Amino acid sequence: MNINILIGCDCDPDRIRFNPKAKDEQRFYWEGFFTLAENFNKIREEVKLATNLTPALTWNLRADYQTEYYEGKIDYCFNQYFNTIIHTNKYAAIDEIAWHHHHFKLVNSKWLSVFDDGPWMKEHIFYTYTNINKYDIHTVHTGELIMNTDSMNAYNDAGIKVDYSSVPGLANFTGVYNRIDYSKIETNQPYIPSRSDYQKPGMKEENTIIELPTNTVKDSLLEFVSTANYCLRARTFDLSGISHKKVFIPINAHPYLFKRFFKKLISLNEIGTTFISYFHADELLPDSYKSPEARVLFKNEYFTKNIITVINELRNKGMNPVFTNFKTVATTATR
Repeated sequence: MNINILIGCDCDPDRIRFNPKAKDEQRFYWEGFFTLAENFNKIREEVKLATNLTPALTWNLRADYQTEYYEGKIDYCFNQYFNTIIHTNKYAAIDEIAWHHHHFKLVNSKWLSVFDDGPWMKEHIFYTYTNINKYDIHTVHTGELIMNTDSMNAYNDAGIKVDYSSVPGLANFTGVYNRIDYSKIETNQPYIPSRSDYQKPGMKEENTIIELPTNTVKDSLLEFVSTANYCLRARTFDLSGISHKKVFIPINAHPYLFKRFFKKLISLNEIGTTFISYFHADELLPDSYKSPEARVLFKNEYFTKNIITVINELRNKGMNPVFTNFKTVATTATR
C-alpha cells in the first residue's frame, strides 16, 4: 500500500525567536526563505543516503496585502523564487510552488488577522490571486490556518484546486493568537467542502476545491505540550476558548514528540493513504540564531531524523512511502 508523504513549507518572513534581526519591525527579513533550498536540500540528501528516497517539498510562498506593503509587490516571493532561488534548487522538478496567504489588515498602524469578515477576505483573495495566477498556482496553505466558509468558497471560485489548512479536531475561539475552527472535522480524509459549511463534505457540483487535512491525532501528553506551546506564543494562560480534541506535531519538531505522534497515527489507523505536515522556512536557520526555547523544539538535526522515522515506520508496517506534492495527489484524491 502506497502512503503519500507531503511536506509543505510556509515561506514567511523570519520570526524573532528564529532570527534576532527580526526584532526590527519596520521591515521583513527573509533569510529563512532565501536559504531554504540550500538548507532543505541538505536534509534531502541525508534522507536519500539513509533510505534511498528523496523528499519533495511544497513551497508555500507568501502573497498578500502585508507582503505588498513591505516589499512593494504582492508577488515579491514568487519573483524571488523564479528569478533567483530556483537556480539553487536542484530538486525543483519534484517540488510544487503553492500560495501562503495571510489575511492581515492594517488597522490604526497595526496588522491584525482577519478571520470573520467574509466580504473583505473574498476581496483580498481575488486581488492577490489575480496577481499570482500567472505562476500556475494550484494549492493554498493559509496563514495561521485561518479559514471559514466564505474564504473557502472564494479560494474555490478564484481557481485554487487544493487547500491543506485544516487541522482536524483543533479550534481556537479566542482570537488571541489566531482564530480557527476545525472542531467538526473528525478524520484526516480528503473531501470537497460544502458551500454552506467548509468543515463538511458537499456535492461535487458545488465546489471543485479539495481539502487535504493536515494529520492530527488524539494524545493527552502531546495535547498538553501543544497547549503549553500555545501559551508561550500567545503570552496568555486563558484557555477558555481552546478546544483541542486532537493535536498536530510538525515534522521538524523534537524527535520524541514527533515519533510518538506518528506512531500513534499508525496505531490508530488514522493515517489513511496520505501523511501531510508542514514547517516554516526560518526554522531551518542556524541553531545559533534561535532562542533557547526554539532550539529545544526545532534543532536542525531533528528534521532528518523525523523524515527517516516516517519512512522506517511505514516500511515496518508493510507500507510504501511515496514523496509527492499536493497538485499530484489532488488528481487522485477521493471525490
